[in-house]
Amino acid sequence: MRKKLSYLIVVLLTTLPLMANEFVSDESHHFAPGDTINGDLFYAGGQMTFKGYAPSDIWTATETSRISGEVYDDLFGFSRLVIVDGIVGGNVFNFAETIEISGHIKGDLFAFGQNVKLVDGAVVEGNVFSGSQRFYLSENSTIKGSLHSGAETAELQGTVGGSIELHLQRVEFGPEFSVGGEAELTLPEDYKKELVNAPDNLVVKYEIRDFFLDDIALYWGMISAVVIGLLLLALFPELHDRLGDLLTTHWAPGAGIGLAFLIATPIVIVLAIAVYPLAFILTALYAILIYLGIIITALVLGSLAFQDKVNKYISYIISVVVLYLLMAVPYLGGLFEFLAIILGSGLLIIYFWTLRKGKWQTA
Repeated sequence: MRKKLSYLIVVLLTTLPLMANEFVSDESHHFAPGDTINGDLFYAGGQMTFKGYAPSDIWTATETSRISGEVYDDLFGFSRLVIVDGIVGGNVFNFAETIEISGHIKGDLFAFGQNVKLVDGAVVEGNVFSGSQRFYLSENSTIKGSLHSGAETAELQGTVGGSIELHLQRVEFGPEFSVGGEAELTLPEDYKKELVNAPDNLVVKYEIRDFFLDDIALYWGMISAVVIGLLLLALFPELHDRLGDLLTTHWAPGAGIGLAFLIATPIVIVLAIAVYPLAFILTALYAILIYLGIIITALVLGSLAFQDKVNKYISYIISVVVLYLLMAVPYLGGLFEFLAIILGSGLLIIYFWTLRKGKWQTA
């Protein structure tokens, strides 16, 4: 999972536009058939339906996104629900609770979430890279390239033209499933269920899965985060309430800003190499803000969950422990960590900006 995420970040860095042409931010927005975007589109909000034409990239940070039109280039998304039933001329990169594809993707698909579904009518001309709890490939869907997936469960019924490389806990092959290239499957050592309808050339490997709670680095990172977070609350007691308010009003813009920060800052650092001290300082600040992003996310989630019914120090300790346990979960842990980083860093940036504008007075 982490390797997939690292590869995704590299691809994002090479495709990120240096300037965007259109920004939209509201509760909901509908792009009707015939609407044409002038260049790249950045949208942050509640719900977006796109039925128009985008000559370049679309970037979204939403509750729900539906792409029913045509995107000439790449589609990037961070949402609870993403539906792609239109045409994407380039690659699709999506992080969501549920990702449902029934349209035509001419490039590669990078899909990370709880549910990744290629339903009837889905065609991916390139490769599919997926990390999820459940992966589904319907009978009337086609991947012309290769499939690389890590999931808890997978149901495979459609067609894969290239090879498959799967790391799964459980799997079901449909009677119509076919693969054109090599087929490799890794399962837990104690897997007992018979592999019915499996490809004839399937190579199955069995491995012992280490229990993730045995990782000492997990507890070291958790304790460090607890100590640093408690220090921040003690030194800046207003953080608890102010960031909690920002979460309820600015979670979508915060996630979008965090995603832009995570991807764009390395480009700025590279451009600043000519001024060596500046590049060094930016690199240090980048690493600090990424680490603080996890802490801030734990803080605001604790504020949201307990609503001042529990002491803010106790609520933070509980939330940071829960967050670190989620980040250690196999397959989905990397996704939880990524989401925590972009949400927390984005909210922290909005917080500093709000202070600068003078809305809040420093304590």
